[in-house]
Amino acid sequence: MARIATYSKDTSISVDDLLIGTDAEDSNITKNYKVGDLTPIIKGYKDYVFSFTQNNTDDPVVTELSNDTGLTFTFTRYSTGQFHLVPSDSLDISKTWAQVTGGNIGASTVLNIKNFQTDLIAIVNVDTATGTATDDVDTGFVEIRIYP
Repeated sequence: MARIATYSKDTSISVDDLLIGTDAEDSNITKNYKVGDLTPIIKGYKDYVFSFTQNNTDDPVVTELSNDTGLTFTFTRYSTGQFHLVPSDSLDISKTWAQVTGGNIGASTVLNIKNFQTDLIAIVNVDTATGTATDDVDTGFVEIRIYP
C-alpha cells in the first residue's frame, strides 16, 4: 500500500481532474470521480448563477458563471423592465432559493423578483425614483439554489 505522505501536493487541481473512490454500495468496487461532480455534494445544493446586461428592448445578454443543476434556463425580456427566467423542467419551489441583485447605477434602478413559480421566475428592474419598471440593466446577478 502507498503512503499518502510520499505524494507531492498539487495545487493546480481542476474540475475535470479525477479522484479515486470506493462505491458505498459495494466496497469491492473502486471508481474514478470528477472533482467537479463533488461540488453539489460539498455545497449541499445545486445552483445556477449568471450575470447579465440588457439594453433598450433587447433580450438580456447572459454570462453563465455556474450551472450544475442539469437544467437549461431561458432568460428573456418580457416587457419594459421585466424579464422571465424559465427552467427546462419544473422547480420544487419548497426546495428552491432565488436571489437577484444589481440594476442600473446611473438611473438608480434595482432588480427584484416579481413572481416565483415552478416554471417561471419573473424579475423586474425598478426605477427607485418613480417606482416604475424600466429597461437598461448595467449589471444584474441571479443565483438559483436547488436543495435536495
